[in-house]
Amino acid sequence: MTTQTILPVGGIAGASRGDLHETSRLGALVANLEHRWATYQTYRHTCEELEMLSDRELNDIGISRWDIRRIAREAAAEAHPRQA
Repeated sequence: MTTQTILPVGGIAGASRGDLHETSRLGALVANLEHRWATYQTYRHTCEELEMLSDRELNDIGISRWDIRRIAREAAAEAHPRQA
């Protein structure tokens, strides 16, 4: 089993400032969770904003109530693209 550590950026001075660079799987997991949470928040905010509109207002902008979730998913995916 290979162990990976958190390495200070900038040597001892960087460690004393709290500048750490995560090199472990845990860091990747945390980054993934943060990304998913931000994406979900954008999705929920978009849904809430569109759901507050009346059917007539939605019709005026060219969408139906059935489109709200799809539009929210697309907005969230565009706002928070996946990194390679």
